[in-house]
Amino acid sequence: MADIRLEGVGHSYDGGRTWALKPMTWTWREARAYALLGPSGCGKTTLLNIVSGLLSPTVGRIWFGDRDVTSVPTAGRNIAQVFQFPVLYEQMSVYDNLAFPLRNRRYPKAEIDQRVRRVSQLLGLDEHLHRRSRRLDPGRQQIVSLGRGLVRSEVAAVLLDEPLTVIDPALKWTLRSKLKEIHRDTGHTLIYVTHDQTEALTFADEVVVLKDGEVVQSGTPAELFLSPAHEFVGHFIGSPGMNVLPAEVAGGLVRVGEAVIGRAVGELPPGPVRVGVRPEFVRVSAARETPGVKARVKGVDRMGAYHLVRADVDGHDLVAKVDAGSHHTPGAVEFFHFAADGAFLFRDEVRCGSIAPLEGPGSVTSQLAEDAGAETSPREEARGRQADLKPKNNRAWFLVLPVVVSVAFTAVIPLMTVVNFSVQDIFTPTDRIFVGLDWFRSISRDPEVRAAFLRTLLFSAQVLLVEIPLGVAIAVCMPRRGVSVSVALVVVALPLLIPWNVVGTIWQIFARGDIGLGGWTINNVLGIGFNYTLDSTDAWITVLLMDVWHWTPLVALLAYAGLRSIPDPYFQAAQIDAASAWATFRHIQLPRLRGVLTIAVLLRFMDSFMIYTEPFVVTGGGPGNATSFLSILLSKIAVGQFDLGPAGAFSLLYFLIVQIISYVFFTVLTRSGR
Repeated sequence: MADIRLEGVGHSYDGGRTWALKPMTWTWREARAYALLGPSGCGKTTLLNIVSGLLSPTVGRIWFGDRDVTSVPTAGRNIAQVFQFPVLYEQMSVYDNLAFPLRNRRYPKAEIDQRVRRVSQLLGLDEHLHRRSRRLDPGRQQIVSLGRGLVRSEVAAVLLDEPLTVIDPALKWTLRSKLKEIHRDTGHTLIYVTHDQTEALTFADEVVVLKDGEVVQSGTPAELFLSPAHEFVGHFIGSPGMNVLPAEVAGGLVRVGEAVIGRAVGELPPGPVRVGVRPEFVRVSAARETPGVKARVKGVDRMGAYHLVRADVDGHDLVAKVDAGSHHTPGAVEFFHFAADGAFLFRDEVRCGSIAPLEGPGSVTSQLAEDAGAETSPREEARGRQADLKPKNNRAWFLVLPVVVSVAFTAVIPLMTVVNFSVQDIFTPTDRIFVGLDWFRSISRDPEVRAAFLRTLLFSAQVLLVEIPLGVAIAVCMPRRGVSVSVALVVVALPLLIPWNVVGTIWQIFARGDIGLGGWTINNVLGIGFNYTLDSTDAWITVLLMDVWHWTPLVALLAYAGLRSIPDPYFQAAQIDAASAWATFRHIQLPRLRGVLTIAVLLRFMDSFMIYTEPFVVTGGGPGNATSFLSILLSKIAVGQFDLGPAGAFSLLYFLIVQIISYVFFTVLTRSGR
């Protein structure tokens, strides 16, 4: 471990027009706990990612001790980083998650086991080591994420990017205590990013406040609360934040309106200023006292242990924190008095002086200092969280019901018609004989039907074995950013826009040995005798290639959508853990694609198992019935022979087979991910 030093480090996402992080020089001291505090978009995560190497700064240098790491990749910096939500290799056990960064760095097996068990004992994970990480509650999952960094004893720092955001409020207290304990036991440098002042003030030795990409103040929690150096610090820290009122300095005195509230401390030239005072340092009285600001009470918020008196001073809000037993009436005019050593003067948002009492020392801040870092109770956090919950809309079924009814109506009538035909022998519209299951027995025992079933099943299996891996490979290779994304999507999607019968016609011409470019090339350039109209193997290959060309783009687009939905922190965690491209694909991308690939497999199986148009147009089912699949045979019976009884039975058996195999696929694919 060593100090982390930033020299003139800044970052711009738009080539320097605006700065997400303004050039700054800063040092993180070894073995201290820091909190980066600020609102969303102020540059906290940008700064953290620059330290970890996930982001290269636009300007400046980064030093770990005496080592310049500006151009060193993430894996070479020995940084541990915990993200907003648990980033785990979900198919792995807790033990394997902890061991993963060590295995990537080729540590000896015995040392890996020793380090994993030491960290698991430190984090209280011993009894969970052999559980799948996805089965843990969010709090323990986040602890496992932390453990993946701590398992490397040589880490330069542990970076935490709002790690308690998704954690239940009651559990946050436990995890904050655990982080303090870990810091005490390991001595690592901790940098904790948060927008929650409670987390920052209770966790850190030093809090660094950011605003608009620059540091506005740093110090201990008490220093930030009792002595804000910037108006933003006064607003952002404290609940409620600091009061700010316009004032005037004249003759060494500070006036708010007509009221003199004290003497200006320091060589402050006359002119307008702003007075900042926290509600804790405001006293309210009904009688006129000097100094005091007259204000009209707008309301009283009863917070339980204390009250907040809200008042209006010439159109500006003023809040005072008073005892719960006090009584103040909305609409009444009262006098508000500021504790001299708790009020400060600001110009251009920066503190430029303070206020001294008109006579005598008088200070009330000492008794309030102990309350500067007081935390919000879990019950209050939970109450705030519940207030954000919105009532559920229970009327959505009105929109869904018409769709359900129409689909059921259009599906039931055709199905019942087919069932009716399948149990009758129809001679004329009025001459029918009930035959029961005879047609089903006849179809299921027909050798031609059985052969077509095996051909169809084999074709579907080959389609899945080729199209699924090929589609995923195409998706992985597609660009992620820029104009090239749109170009790639259009190119990949083009085959899907061509109608089925046109696809068959294209390949019928393309694969012809006499006039087709593909067939001519195979015959004359490669010297391979190829004729799909005469050779059954050539016909099979032609239909298979045609289907792969036409439908692999669907798999690729589904997989690409799945890949784009994977949050960036998963890939960033893989960089920090020194994972290879194959390890990243195997342990991050592939598991996260399981749901998308399940849909792709089901869609491609059902379509390939019911394929009709393309092979019929290209080969007509031949030669020698080589490409006569179940769908083509069914069409011959229903249309060619117009034998509705066998066609109805065939259709129902066909439908049943598709449903059974689809269910088997779905069950196997979903259970394999548990």
